[in-house]
Amino acid sequence: RMRFDLRKSNMAEVSLSSLEERIKILEGRVGLSSDFSSFSCVEMLTTVADKLRQVKATREAISQIWAKIGNLKLFLDPELEAKAALRDSVKEDIVLAGEQHVRQVVERLKSVNGLKSNFDPTLLQALPTFTSRLQPLVHAHIGQQTGIETQSEEIAQLLTVYNELISTISCQLVEWDRILLSHEEKYQEDS
Repeated sequence: RMRFDLRKSNMAEVSLSSLEERIKILEGRVGLSSDFSSFSCVEMLTTVADKLRQVKATREAISQIWAKIGNLKLFLDPELEAKAALRDSVKEDIVLAGEQHVRQVVERLKSVNGLKSNFDPTLLQALPTFTSRLQPLVHAHIGQQTGIETQSEEIAQLLTVYNELISTISCQLVEWDRILLSHEEKYQEDS
């Protein structure tokens, strides 16, 4: 059985090598340049398959756009525009309804225009240097936050131990107070 498996693997290697030789001959006939000689056939086929997938995706996008062209033609039709046109009174009502919003927009634009004098383009040019200076501070802040978390955990543990200790001392003091009280009562009874 082992000899059969060896013969089978030898035959597979031979057929694979003969297949590679045939592919090289075909590549030579097709006229592939020496730039492609470093690629294997599988790599080339994978590249071709990827490019075909890209073409298919592009084709689907184009077909979707093509389907929307009909809608676009419909909306560009002058008859539809005439049907959809609003009467002047409706347009006036729309403008009057949005008057407050328009006034707010005008005020905001005025404030932006007033702030324009404060704008310094050199600050924008220096922005990359500021970000490079800020980066170490961000890392330091993150490191300090992790340190704070560990300190918070340690403080919580210390407070737990402190509370247990105070509780134990309080219990002991209450016990001693009870003992003293009982001894004082006995002493008062005896006297």
